[in-house]
Amino acid sequence: MSYWFLSRILSAALLCGMLAGPVMAGPILPVSYDMANGHGHPSGGWRNYWDKSYDGLGSVTTDNAPLTGGLGDLVDGVIPTLNWNFVENNEGTGPYVGWINVNPTILFHFDAGEIIEEVYIPTDDSHGQGGVSPPSAVVINGVSYAVVRQDPSSRTPFAIGVTGLALSGTVSVQLMRDTPWVFISEVQFAGQESVIASATDVPEPGTMMLLAGGLVGLAGVRRRIAAR
Repeated sequence: MSYWFLSRILSAALLCGMLAGPVMAGPILPVSYDMANGHGHPSGGWRNYWDKSYDGLGSVTTDNAPLTGGLGDLVDGVIPTLNWNFVENNEGTGPYVGWINVNPTILFHFDAGEIIEEVYIPTDDSHGQGGVSPPSAVVINGVSYAVVRQDPSSRTPFAIGVTGLALSGTVSVQLMRDTPWVFISEVQFAGQESVIASATDVPEPGTMMLLAGGLVGLAGVRRRIAAR
């Protein structure tokens, strides 16, 4: 094996080790999401079920208003254990976002290199009280997943889970309502994020030792080749 070939292998290995970091699995937060705002009094609601904390463009106090470029209630980490009628209010600051007579679609945008493998959607389960029930299905990037309630007799809110995905870029989540109203408090994502280090980062001591050891090894190979 030639010295030139070995040097190319070592250079490529070192470059990969310095630029590509480890792949980590865990929760992933979108950079933004777009959707139509929830509904409330103007649409016949008892209270207002807006995405009041949304920080992007659009009116957070207007039913069905287009919201773009921000984050809000659906990623704030607040998941209620009670039904909508116990935790919602007229100010629209409750934990749920609710829609009536539509199947809302939410577009979540992620950083490059993030792979979405799981989606969890905490939803209210009021058994039709006030016209509120869990969605009958969720459609993720055009694929429909039926919602199965583990305990049909329970009114306890629960999380819809879809796993085994491999999505990136923009993830579309549509809720197919079963009754006039559908309420969700959160949309959570899990998967893998590739950590890419800057090419100008200083290598760690372990990397420097690997580099030094590789150069010493190459020097020995070169001496043996020259002695032949």
